[in-house]
Amino acid sequence: MSGGELFGYLLVHFVEDAHSHAEKIYFSLSHGDDPLRWRRMNDGQAVLEWTAGTGGVRDPHIVRGPDGFHIVATDLRVWRPEGADWWQFSHRGSRDLVVWDSPIC
Repeated sequence: MSGGELFGYLLVHFVEDAHSHAEKIYFSLSHGDDPLRWRRMNDGQAVLEWTAGTGGVRDPHIVRGPDGFHIVATDLRVWRPEGADWWQFSHRGSRDLVVWDSPIC
């Protein structure tokens, strides 16, 4: 890139909510072109929340299609008040894909 052009990286990721233990989607921007330093966008608040299915989302990916941007994530909430049930997670969890669409502006 030529001098003076600004660029960076956009990270779409999940964070577990400390109170409800439901994973939500966040956007973070890199500090310039440094992929090791990030700051959360949207005043540190989640940008997307999934309340259907298991009530949380993980493994988000953002893709650009001819009709706009799409975020695809797995429907999976791991934490439960009674503790982890790995058999349940591996056999019954993450059976759905969640898709959010945003048109190109």
